[in-house]
Amino acid sequence: MWRASAVATLLSLVASARAEAYVRSKTDAGTAFIWKESCVPVTIYLNGFEQSSGMTPTQIVKSITEAAHTWSTDAVSCTSGDAATSPYLEIVPTLAAASAKPPAAAWDARNSIIFRTESWSKSGQGVHDYADEALAVTTVTARLDGHIVDADMEINAVSKKWANLDPGVGVPFDHSNTPVFDLQDTATHEFGHFIGLDHTCFVPGPGGPDLSVDGKLRPKDDQGNDVPDCDSAPLVIQQTVMFNKAVAGETSKRVLSPDDTRAVCEIYAPSIEHLECALDSANPGCAVAAVPPRRHAGRGLRSGLPLGALAVLATLAARRRGPEPST
Repeated sequence: MWRASAVATLLSLVASARAEAYVRSKTDAGTAFIWKESCVPVTIYLNGFEQSSGMTPTQIVKSITEAAHTWSTDAVSCTSGDAATSPYLEIVPTLAAASAKPPAAAWDARNSIIFRTESWSKSGQGVHDYADEALAVTTVTARLDGHIVDADMEINAVSKKWANLDPGVGVPFDHSNTPVFDLQDTATHEFGHFIGLDHTCFVPGPGGPDLSVDGKLRPKDDQGNDVPDCDSAPLVIQQTVMFNKAVAGETSKRVLSPDDTRAVCEIYAPSIEHLECALDSANPGCAVAAVPPRRHAGRGLRSGLPLGALAVLATLAARRRGPEPST
């Protein structure tokens, strides 16, 4: 049996301060997701995004590659006693030809990043619509032993505006005051899902305080603690890359928090058995396996709300992907 986890989303701010930990995506049997290969190739499909967004291909590729780099071996420093190491994982993005047709977000032996410009729906087919407030959705497919074999990131280029908000670049709000999101900020969060991490907070559904709207039980972090509710999460949780909300103009998720760093250092420690692969060769983990995957719907990265809009959450609790974005 296989399981696919579609994950992504970002939410609101409250205060407090207690040490937290990271949360991993898991199979139905409770086995944590992990890439067994030391390099994971992923192909970027612009799908006309460079023509409709105002971003140049160079800005787009920079944003995606820097986000991938944030989680990779040469950007993360791990310490264990007096020794310094790095995680074994390297994410390697490449740009598809302009004429290449974007694939479906499916278990197809291809890891893909697809800008959905035609329809904000699963695989862009308009059959399974994503929530308008979702910035992006990442679907990860893994074996029952947790071995990830496919990951696809879909970015909302239909109802969201994007920019490369590097230091010194102002947020380019247009005349209608449309919120603009930093592509690198969101992509960094999505790559956390890509490597097997779940959100550091939980959104209860109408079925009870420990059950999400899609029937998922409240997870525990790596320390065995219940993950806190997103709308009352401590500040230390809100500051993690894997918190489930982003606000317009935000760039803080470009940088890993201590908990995010500890996650990638522990999950992908070089001492853990893994397959070495050259960066210019095919990823052996993408080989087509003998049995089809199971699919699990996740929650997706969301645009955020100001503090004054928190009360709206209660009336929207039954919605699958959270509140509408605020300007």
